[in-house]
Amino acid sequence: MYDYAFGYTPHHQVRTSMSFQDAQAHHDLPSQGGNQYIHTSSSGLNPMHLLTEEIKKINIKLSALEIAHEQLASHVENNEMAVCHLQGEVSTTKSKVQGKSASAAKNISNQHPKLKPILHRKVLEMCGIDMLGQADRLKSLAKYQHRLPNQQPSEEVDGQEIWRPMWSEHIDHTVNMRFLHSIVDGIMEDEKMKHAQARGELDDGDYVSMTIMTMAKSYWQTLAADICAIADPQTEAKQNDRITEKHHRSRRSQITYRHRGAVEDFEKKFHVQQVAAMIDSDFGLDNQTIDEGSLSEDTDMRRKQQDVPTNGWKWVGLTWHSLDYVAFLRILDTIHKQKRMADTEGSSSGPVQPDSTEPAPKCRKTTRKKDSFTRAFDVHPSKMEDRPPQSAKAKPTIPFKMMIDKRWLSVHPGQQVLDGMEWLEGFYLRAKDGELSQNDRAYLDELAIFLADGSDN
Repeated sequence: MYDYAFGYTPHHQVRTSMSFQDAQAHHDLPSQGGNQYIHTSSSGLNPMHLLTEEIKKINIKLSALEIAHEQLASHVENNEMAVCHLQGEVSTTKSKVQGKSASAAKNISNQHPKLKPILHRKVLEMCGIDMLGQADRLKSLAKYQHRLPNQQPSEEVDGQEIWRPMWSEHIDHTVNMRFLHSIVDGIMEDEKMKHAQARGELDDGDYVSMTIMTMAKSYWQTLAADICAIADPQTEAKQNDRITEKHHRSRRSQITYRHRGAVEDFEKKFHVQQVAAMIDSDFGLDNQTIDEGSLSEDTDMRRKQQDVPTNGWKWVGLTWHSLDYVAFLRILDTIHKQKRMADTEGSSSGPVQPDSTEPAPKCRKTTRKKDSFTRAFDVHPSKMEDRPPQSAKAKPTIPFKMMIDKRWLSVHPGQQVLDGMEWLEGFYLRAKDGELSQNDRAYLDELAIFLADGSDN
């Protein structure tokens, strides 16, 4: 060990040592006044001074180490933050990729139009279902939505193996996965045999087991949902209601599109602005398919009086509509029909050819898309539906107060409305003298009487 008391350190060694005589002489020196002489090296340096210098150097190095430690800790913290940021970006990118993959898997059938019908036929064939109507197919499949009594995935019927998937179970169930793998193997084998005979039906992109499996899973899930809905009367009723509402909304969107096309002419004719703010698919009448068997005698009589065939529609009003707003919608219908008739007459006459002895140049014949109207009749106002003005848009359309019947609004004080469109008040009286069909005028008069009687009561 190093003896710091005598000036020996790891970085210091005495270059010249004292001779024995010098050391003995130094040991024999008497002390004066009680003070002892401080030993010095032969180089003449004070060992305490050397120790102090070494301590200073150590302190400097310790300070440098502390600074380096702080810098290293700062770098580590920055690196951790960078890693967290990268992990967040990776997670976001992964979610986007998974979302795209799910979307692609959902629409994969449309990307393989040749494979789609082959897959559907194969599924029905393996389940022993003939190519019947959709409702009949689902009812036949629903008979075997649970597992067979012998716990087997298939059974033999007339010498043919018929699969019985468990439609009420998850798609990953063992029976269902065996069924799906059999579908893939069957399609692959059939296509291989046809290809050997130069009668292949699938493209190269279709003849991939993973693609076929993805489409098979998608089709299985669709069938399973429909089959389970048929098996449960309540679920089936809800599904039918959703389908019916979807049809009604599609028709309302079609008519709303026509109304928007008539807005510009309406504003010029009546000198108003921003009329489009009152138009929304969820604010229009319900256009329902005529079910001749469910029509009452009075309703069927109205249909015949308005000369509407049984394959037409019936217009069902809404209880919250004000009389003036209904008149406004009928005027938009009239303007659109007049524009359509003008366009038809203009296109039928054709362009005027200049006088010339040469034959007119041949032109490619084009067919204008017909904007045909399905004929409809108005049911009695007493059969109006109480569907509130709720817009389904991402940014909902808020109705104006003038669009809503005052009596309905008093019963529903929580309904959000906007002020404005004061010109709409009394529009029914002004619209009566406008260009309205005889049926429209008759219905508006009937509606006015019905609303007046209701307000009196």
